[in-house]
Amino acid sequence: MIYRDCDEGESRSGPDARELGANIRAVRRRRAMTVSALADATDLDKAYISRIERGQKAPSLAALLSISGILEAPVAQLLGETVDEGELRILRAADRGAVPATISGKRLATVLLTLTDKPLDRDPEQGGETVIHTLTGAIEISLPDRRIALDAGDCLLFEGHIRHRLRALNDAPASALIVVAQDDG
Repeated sequence: MIYRDCDEGESRSGPDARELGANIRAVRRRRAMTVSALADATDLDKAYISRIERGQKAPSLAALLSISGILEAPVAQLLGETVDEGELRILRAADRGAVPATISGKRLATVLLTLTDKPLDRDPEQGGETVIHTLTGAIEISLPDRRIALDAGDCLLFEGHIRHRLRALNDAPASALIVVAQDDG
């Protein structure tokens, strides 16, 4: 399952080791940095960083600060409390043609959701590139540090490790197609 029901007032807990690791890996990859290069720059063991990225180990505060500094990413971003603008791409229906996608070597999971004003939380296991395409109505996507409204025909592209919730904006239900492309393997 990609999404689960949640209560509107339900608070989101901080990231677990797996989510923190996914955030660190995503930022490192966007910076085109290898695990070895990050290990060398932080004076941390390559295997230790690899275990952090796989969610098998939680970094010490000192290690997290060092990784944050080398990646030039705020600790809040690594913790999933803020989202870098470079991780989001909003495509409005009036401004776009085809939705850009690369699917070579990716496993696709698709789901058609009917949304109400009751929010749905993304599955913590969800990763990969995510496309949310609003088919009918209007939806709101709540990210850790902002809310994005999408009307019918609008799309949002982002990395699925980013915590998010979906809900219909109005009293009327809305529908959205969700596509998640994950590395095969």
